[in-house]
Amino acid sequence: MVGLDTNVMIRWLTLDPAASEQSQIASAAILARTAEGVFVNSVVLAELAWVLERSLRFDRVGIAAVIESVLAVPSITVADRPQVEVSLKNFQAGKAGFADCLIAALNASGGCTTTLTFDKSATKSPHFTLLT
Repeated sequence: MVGLDTNVMIRWLTLDPAASEQSQIASAAILARTAEGVFVNSVVLAELAWVLERSLRFDRVGIAAVIESVLAVPSITVADRPQVEVSLKNFQAGKAGFADCLIAALNASGGCTTTLTFDKSATKSPHFTLLT
């Protein structure tokens, strides 16, 4: 099994016309590893959501759809999958960013009752406590 970096995921998922050669290479590399599978860690998913929103201007629905599509591919092993699934549900139901939802879910799985933050936007998720 091999791990995927965010830039490979972006090229594969969006088939970026500005990087069409890299998109083809990424797609071929992932397809060639269908039998052994590929690994995507939660940092890559957080970066993926950020790039989709900030650089590619995806809305929340589009970001959620991309993450759902990654989760649906049988040959992709997603690290922290239960927490990613919780994060996705919280992201779809709330107003916090996907990365914030993922941080909260990972911390909760580690036994945390809340996550302390100075980020007011993160407190859109009930799993954060704003430090003032």
